Amino acid sequence: MFGLSTQRAPSPTLVVPYFIFSAIAFLIFSVLLFFSIPELSMHFMNPKILALTHFAALGWISMIIMGALYQLVPVIFETGLYSQKLGKFNFIIFGTGILGMVWSFWTLHFKNWLFLFGGLVFLAFMIFSFNIFKSISRSAKSHFAGKLVLSAIFWLLITGLLGFLLTLNYTFPFLKQDQFNLLKTHAHFGMIGWLLFLVMGVSSVLIPMFLVSHDLKEGFLKKALYICNFALLLISIDWIVFAGTQWIPVYLLIFFFGFSYFLRYIFDSYRKKLRKLDIGMKHSMISFVFLLIPGVLAVFLSLSGWKMMPDIHQLIIPYGMSIFIGFFSNLILGQMYKTLPFILWLHRYKHLVGKNEIPMPKDLYSEPLAQWQYYIYLLAVLFFALGFLFEMAFLLYSGAALLILTALLFNINVLIIVLFKKQITSIGIQK
Repeated sequence: MFGLSTQRAPSPTLVVPYFIFSAIAFLIFSVLLFFSIPELSMHFMNPKILALTHFAALGWISMIIMGALYQLVPVIFETGLYSQKLGKFNFIIFGTGILGMVWSFWTLHFKNWLFLFGGLVFLAFMIFSFNIFKSISRSAKSHFAGKLVLSAIFWLLITGLLGFLLTLNYTFPFLKQDQFNLLKTHAHFGMIGWLLFLVMGVSSVLIPMFLVSHDLKEGFLKKALYICNFALLLISIDWIVFAGTQWIPVYLLIFFFGFSYFLRYIFDSYRKKLRKLDIGMKHSMISFVFLLIPGVLAVFLSLSGWKMMPDIHQLIIPYGMSIFIGFFSNLILGQMYKTLPFILWLHRYKHLVGKNEIPMPKDLYSEPLAQWQYYIYLLAVLFFALGFLFEMAFLLYSGAALLILTALLFNINVLIIVLFKKQITSIGIQK
């Protein structure tokens, strides 16, 4: 993040708890997944799958993204965060809501408790959205990365609202629509509208910066912004109003067409890079390759409503896992090594730049552990893919075990980064 304005960066006491919670949630999720392998062959709406899905989407992915965004918005948009106190309160509300929701799903407490904790999660979404919106609106900088982030905030609120209504419906039944269509819409609001749009917005700034790429075409981002939003809106209306028609594959093609402009922007950045890929960027760049898997599965699932296509709903769980584990987890595992070390380096050593010999951000974590994490993670994805393809539980258990090992190595490196301390003297570094 060198070269960006860091004067307005928030205190690590705001951001670091989000990273720690997320890392621990990733480890717990991996363990729970290992003991839930039999449920992967059942219907995707069984309680344990719902618990795992929300733990991955909220506790692991959204939590770390919120923390990163609280750090990045002031740096990228050169504006102070609207309220750090609100951000800390948001962490408490969000963390409580996540743990409560996962417990409610896992223990079948669908009435009373589920909508209570769902309400806390929705409240956290509103607090976070307000804080980020107020921060970005005060910025003098205007670019399409910011518009992509604001689009993600909009879809986050819609995701939270629909999710809260679904939890409330378990206690006070009032929704007339098909629950499956509403749940499907809620899931895609979250995966595409919130998470994917946010990834597009933030990575369109960070990836060119980390790769040291210049002269990129921002017009690609403009087309991706408008086309993808338009396609997601069409898909949402179709599912909610018409319960899913044969036009869904067409809308998906429109979305893929729009998203291809973002991928072209990323590829252009990679092609023009002046810096070699480190471990963080290896994770990040291969995650976009892995997007091909859910893309193909999405096409098959969208065609399942056509008369000439067989029932292929058994692809839903592999589809979800390919998104959460294959893409988002991959991207986050890489970007953590670019963001958290810098956050703590900035707090501890920036004032000593040019005065003393100091460590660099990459010195705050173990490179060998990160390398082992990367290759073990790739093996985990391979075993999961083969396990689903050949319907072999042994391969799925192997993939889950490797994912646990990945999460352990990741947590160790997060702990190393957080606890890293070196006393600086005028003649060098002393441990």
